[in-house]
Amino acid sequence: MPHPEPASPLHETMLEMLHEARRRGMAHSEHSLPVCELLLEIHAPAGEMVGEPCKACREPWPCKTVLDILGGLEPAAGPPAPAARSEDTLAPGGVVYTYFAASADDLAASTIGLPGTSDGAGLPFSGSPAVEDAGFDPVLQCGTLEAILTGRAYEEVEASPGWGRLVAEHDGGERYVVALTDALTSALALSTAEGRRAAARQWAQTEAFFGEADPEVLASRLDELSELARAARRSGARLYCRVCV
Repeated sequence: MPHPEPASPLHETMLEMLHEARRRGMAHSEHSLPVCELLLEIHAPAGEMVGEPCKACREPWPCKTVLDILGGLEPAAGPPAPAARSEDTLAPGGVVYTYFAASADDLAASTIGLPGTSDGAGLPFSGSPAVEDAGFDPVLQCGTLEAILTGRAYEEVEASPGWGRLVAEHDGGERYVVALTDALTSALALSTAEGRRAAARQWAQTEAFFGEADPEVLASRLDELSELARAARRSGARLYCRVCV
């Protein structure tokens, strides 16, 4: 009878495979590679061993979503693609990340079928405009941001309760809503303009953006997200991100 295999090292190996696939210009049959990375972060093992539940779908891990991601990788076609422009690296594969505030998970989940809402209209909480087409994901890249803003290690952020918490999923992963951590919301709300610019410079050089993001663009996004976080704290709401592929 085979011995159970630890899940965490295998999950890390899978993430490294996707990072390497991006570096080599590979593709996926269904999603962009940044979306694959995000889905793999969300569908992480909830237990210590392979076969225990997936954090997102509760299937035995590695779940069908994880297997589909790894099975859909395709070799690079032709020479590597030219280096992306800084503005392109913030919106990979046509994925739209909309950050907004809501007073409860069920209200946040109700946004999953709404059309674009750059002015916040129709979202559960509209005291401050939603940050639409932000260009960065709420798990890997926001986890890196939280580490920078709070001074914690990324591994500590990743292990914290609520990180990458899936609130709703629709259309087989084409749309989903993820809750941001309270720690990140507080750090954004309390940040200063100078601190956000320093954080943006550091964030732009991280592996999460392959060192290719424009820090000025990131700083502008952080200003908007900070305003949203302050409005959310005043009303007792929480921050969420709706992802549309």
